[in-house]
Amino acid sequence: MLVWLAVVSCMFGYVLGEAFLFRGVLLPKALGVFGRWAWLANAVLFGPCHVHRIWALPSIFLSNIACSLPAQRFRIVWFAVLIDRFEGVALLAAVAMGVQSPG
Repeated sequence: MLVWLAVVSCMFGYVLGEAFLFRGVLLPKALGVFGRWAWLANAVLFGPCHVHRIWALPSIFLSNIACSLPAQRFRIVWFAVLIDRFEGVALLAAVAMGVQSPG
């Protein structure tokens, strides 16, 4: 049951929440304000959404750059979704190992 909860959480959190909201909606809007540096502004603005994990903000910033730059360059949000999936797979693997570990 916990693994399925993690799958649903990843689907709605990563794909619908992060990828489509930040790279599909906000990134194209930021192009008008920040121009060619919109990918960097998107990465900076993404940080406050993860302030509850302040220790991880540098890695969150870098992973968002890895998602935002190709999404802006090719104007396709699916690149960001695919890159973001690597994080989701790692989370699901950690949950599955935690559920399967004895005692």
